[in-house]
Order: sequence, then structure tokens, then C-alpha cells
Amino acid sequence: MFSFTKHRKYRRQEIWEIVKGSGEKMSLNFQQSGYERINEDLFAFINIGYQGHAGQTFPNKYDESTETVMWYGKKETHSNQPLMRNIIDGFITVHCFGRWNDKPELTYLGIGRVVSYKDNFTEVFNKDGSRTFCLEFELSCRDELENPAFINNFDGVFEDLVSTEGKTKYVRHKTRERNPEIIKAKKIECLGHDSLTSLEVSDAGQVRDYLFVRGMSSSSVWICSATD
Repeated sequence: MFSFTKHRKYRRQEIWEIVKGSGEKMSLNFQQSGYERINEDLFAFINIGYQGHAGQTFPNKYDESTETVMWYGKKETHSNQPLMRNIIDGFITVHCFGRWNDKPELTYLGIGRVVSYKDNFTEVFNKDGSRTFCLEFELSCRDELENPAFINNFDGVFEDLVSTEGKTKYVRHKTRERNPEIIKAKKIECLGHDSLTSLEVSDAGQVRDYLFVRGMSSSSVWICSATD
């Protein structure tokens, strides 16, 4: 985890050096783009209330009282693209940096967790004024106060189990937990490992036992035989 301080101001070069070290030259995309992915982290540089250098206008917003960010993907993004889907599913950690003017300093708002998203958002415009579309996110930057390994119902963390040739595949659950560290902690606690590829059909019993002792529902845990 990177040692960013909420509400402190950073320049992009400083952010880059925290992430990559001082020995590597900052990439052009990190220097100029609205966001850049590095491994399993995404750094979002969010212009709020003004047009950035790219000439596109996005209605980004930040509510200080709720620490909620309305943030938008690049033009023509949608929820079926791999990067956008990984953000939605919590496999990418989104570090939110905001600025309200053209100065180079950005304020660190925190890690943005997806509350909701909307495809085909059309209130966004190209430099020439023509309308385009993108993916809209509502992100919460509030810090977790509870022990993250026990947040929400188990149904919101584990995906439905589907057996295929003695192994299991995961099917996305619409209320799954979006924090990858929470997912990993619960899988390890319940199954003794966090590897999806090593998850056996017999693990289903452990899942149900885990739910039972905690008084949780096991309605989303089911096993079936694959026909293809």
C-alpha cells in the first residue's frame, strides 16, 4: 500500500516517485492523461469544475461531506471493457486525486470504491463541442472503520460457485464486495487459501459451514454439473 495522505497536495512527479521510485522516468501517459494503471492500481487525476488540457469536458464532482466522487472514464468507455470491469469488480484499486484549477498540485481524496456505475453517459463533450459517451462512476473515498474482513453479508463477497470438470468457476454476484483485500481475507479465512484455480467443489461444504456459524445466508452458494 502506498503512503499517500488524504487531503494533502501532490504533484504528478511526486506521485510517480512514491509508486515507481526516483530511478525510473515518468511515462508520458502518467504525466498527461486523466488516469493511468500501474499493475493493480489506477491513479485517477480528476479535473473538477474546469476543462483539462485534453479539451474534453467531464462533469466530475466531489462532495466533501460524504467523500463521494462522481468520476468518468475516457470517452467511449463502457462496463464490458476489461479495465472498466476490473474497476467495477474491485480488482483494481483506484487512487483519487482531484484539482479545481489548472495548477499542477492535486489533492489526494483517498481510495475510491465503486458504489454504482452507469453506461452510456452522454453529458460529455469533445473539444469541438460534439457529444460523446463514457462510463459514469460513483465512488466513495470514505475510510473503512470496521474490520474489513467482516464487512457486509458473505453473499456480497463470494461469487456463485459453478462446477466444471471437477473444478469451479466463479460467476459474478451483483452485490459482491469490491475491495480485493477484503475478498482475499475472507477466502483465506473460509477456505484456507485465496486461489480461484485451486478451489474444489468440495469447498462448498466449508463455505456453507462458514455461513452457518455466522448466521449468514448460503443462498448464493450452489454447485451444479457442467453440461459443456
